[in-house]
Amino acid sequence: MKREIINLWAKIGSEGYWSDLLAKNPSVFVPFSERWPQPGFIGSRYFVSDSRVVVMGQNPRASNTTTTAQADMEMFRLIRNHSQESSAESIATLFSMMRSFMLGTSYGRAWIPITAVRRHLGLKLDNIAYLNLIPLATTGDRIVPAFEDAYEKSTMLQLQSLNPDKIVVFGKGAYDKLEHLGGIDQYDARYVGQRSYRKDAPPVRRWLNG
Repeated sequence: MKREIINLWAKIGSEGYWSDLLAKNPSVFVPFSERWPQPGFIGSRYFVSDSRVVVMGQNPRASNTTTTAQADMEMFRLIRNHSQESSAESIATLFSMMRSFMLGTSYGRAWIPITAVRRHLGLKLDNIAYLNLIPLATTGDRIVPAFEDAYEKSTMLQLQSLNPDKIVVFGKGAYDKLEHLGGIDQYDARYVGQRSYRKDAPPVRRWLNG
């Protein structure tokens, strides 16, 4: 794992890193006692894959009415631990838990679409990276300053380190936001619809294999 990513994840997982953004963006919903920024996931073979693919969602649990599962609380604890330790060991422990979620062996309802889309596209988890456009939960889906701030403070920096060949975006809305933020100009990207991913998957899979 690249040291700059380990360090960046530690910053993203710290409460102080987001204090200014949270203060000026009421649409961001992050009570830090219950939820924590979710920086992403990087497969163990991502950096040696023939084609680097990033799968991107919009944000973690966008609804402020969603209850927090016990497994999520454990993940948040591991993110906090990494923000304090900033070590290869702490991030490996976190990755191990997230890997089990994304393989479908242990996950709540929020992880089901991610797992299903990956399988329909024929993507092996260890070969991809996963990010949210904004690593913070929000109460609204429209473009707000929080998306621009969070993109510049985390997502853009992670993409620069990951240097993907292709990005698959989960949802037309998230794709439109990525385009608004300039990500489509910088990276080759396609999207699969949240409800139509079975229909959208074949052409996107051909694009991935092309």
